[in-house]
Amino acid sequence: MKHSEQSEEKDIKETVPKARSKKSIYMIIGVLFLIVAIVLLSIIIDRKIKQSGEDISEEEMIAENTSLTAYGQISQEELIEYIKQSIVRIEAKVPDGAGGENTMVGSGVIIDITDDYVDIATARHVVEQTAKPLVYFNGGSSVYGIVLAYGKESDVAFVRVETGVLDEGIRESISKAKWADNDAYEALLLGEEVILIGSVSEVAGSIQYGTLKEKEKFVELFQNHMLVCEASVSGGMSGGGTFNLDGKLIGIIVGTNGTDTVNVAITDVMSEYRSISY
Repeated sequence: MKHSEQSEEKDIKETVPKARSKKSIYMIIGVLFLIVAIVLLSIIIDRKIKQSGEDISEEEMIAENTSLTAYGQISQEELIEYIKQSIVRIEAKVPDGAGGENTMVGSGVIIDITDDYVDIATARHVVEQTAKPLVYFNGGSSVYGIVLAYGKESDVAFVRVETGVLDEGIRESISKAKWADNDAYEALLLGEEVILIGSVSEVAGSIQYGTLKEKEKFVELFQNHMLVCEASVSGGMSGGGTFNLDGKLIGIIVGTNGTDTVNVAITDVMSEYRSISY
């Protein structure tokens, strides 16, 4: 009897440690699973937060209607404001044939700024009857400039204003246009949207949208190959600029060809400008 009780007691003692051992293993496994679950949950939450942030950023960009331009990632409204800094209004006194004078109103685009001068491209017919046109800058100041040169091959002219005669505030509020070089001009696509800006009643106050129709169309009226846009312009916009949606100057407005607007291509404008001997 004693032997039997001792045997049973021994079996119980052996069973208890085994049971405890299995329980410990299960607890360890459970803790490991819990840790793994927490880590995975943290990763998922972190990804959701990042994705949410990216989605908000994209939504904000869409809401603000921004795009990458020559002036950075900005809205079209901001792009217009940048372009306006390069637009001027030009007034020229011309004889009226009866001993009096009329005022010819046109536009111009700043193409160069140095410590000594500001150079402006405009249409030849805007300034061809005056030597000292009055130039109004974006910001309100007006000064007399001089006609620097006429284009040899196209209806374009260049007006120079001495930087020293400009108020400090005006110098800070103007900038030269970012013009399309040969590569950028060649990359233009027919049918793409363009912006035409001139000064009819106020500086840079006339804005029209259109589409690029031709890049090198021979226009008999001007006897030249020109850039043509399907767009309407008003009197006074001659000499203003046509820009692509990147904000780059692609042409100087010189008139119309029926219902379309005719421009001297910026590549031709800059070629004429570089040929000037100072």
